[in-house]
Parts: sequence; C-alpha cells; structure tokens
Amino acid sequence: MSEFRCPSCAAPLTIESRFSKVVICGYCAQTSEIKPSGLFAAGSPNPLAELPSVLKVGATGSYRGESFKALGRVRFNHEDGYWDEWLLSFQNGRVLWLQEDEGELTVFEKEGISGAIPNFDEAKVGTTVSMNGHQVFVIERCEAIIGGGQGELNFRVFPGQAVNCIDGAADGRVISVEYLPDEIALFVGDVATPENFELNG
Repeated sequence: MSEFRCPSCAAPLTIESRFSKVVICGYCAQTSEIKPSGLFAAGSPNPLAELPSVLKVGATGSYRGESFKALGRVRFNHEDGYWDEWLLSFQNGRVLWLQEDEGELTVFEKEGISGAIPNFDEAKVGTTVSMNGHQVFVIERCEAIIGGGQGELNFRVFPGQAVNCIDGAADGRVISVEYLPDEIALFVGDVATPENFELNG
C-alpha cells in the first residue's frame, strides 16, 4: 500500500495494489498515471456519473466463496449506451474483472497472449476466428470511448481514449478482446448472476 497526493487537488490517495498503473482521485476525479517517481495527471478531471450498480469502489465481499475487494471501475461509452468494468482483487492474489452491461454480469480473467490475435477489422460478426488458440465465434464488435473511472486500475486508460472491442464465444465461455492504446488484452469469462456475489455491509 502506497500513499500519494493528487497532482490536481493535493488530496491524499492510497494505492493498494502494486500492479496498479492508473488512479482516479475520489475528490476531483483527476486521472493520474502511477510512476515510481509519483503521480502524473493525464488529461482534465472527468467525474463519472453515478448510475445504478451492484458494486462501489472499496466494497468487499465474495464471489463463489472467494473474498474480494473492488479496487476500481472504468466506464466504456458507445453509441448505444455504456458498460462498466470493475477490478476485483482477491485475497489469494487473483485478479478478476466484473463486466456490468445493462444488468448482465460477466466475470473475466485476463489471459496471457502467446498466439495470434486478429486485427479488429479482420474479425467480422458471424464468423469464427482463431484468437490465442481459441476458435471464437464473433458475436459483437464495438467502438467505444473511455468515459472515466474510479479508484485504481491495472492498465493505462484515460478519459476520451478510443478502444475497439470484440465479444465472442468459444467452448461454452465468453471471450472478450480489447484493443487498448498500449496493448491488446484478451479476457476469458463466464456469465454470472447477483446470487454468485455476497457483499459485506
């Protein structure tokens, strides 16, 4: 756990995970990049509108019996609406992402990439493409904009950045690929329900 000061408003900020790369000030909503020498503001403060959700930053609970803490949230805006992704840190060191999209919940784990990932334009809806060894049936393609975030995140994204996304299915599981400014990230997950979660407090 590390203590910093927001470069915009000087409010105290606590970073809980040593893997976090970005933190969003809870006071002024400034997004900052975390570097060994301190925090560096990225863009202008961008408050995230509070909308109904199953979680909030700092919430603790369990997912399928494993204890977690919600460290952060990032919002993706697109032409038809938005979705939120929550960073969940577990006591055993595991990290999962909870995607919340119009009431539907999917829990994802990031998968290391050792095989080919097609370009965004190559993966057409309704086709099957090879992604990191998975034969993925492409269900949806989306061009999104980072709308903002809360808490801390373990990848570099800043408000206003464009992100391309592909969602599909392989072997009964959900596959999601995010073409981020710094990397291509592949996630493998499963549909969840509120009953899978037990929140404290």
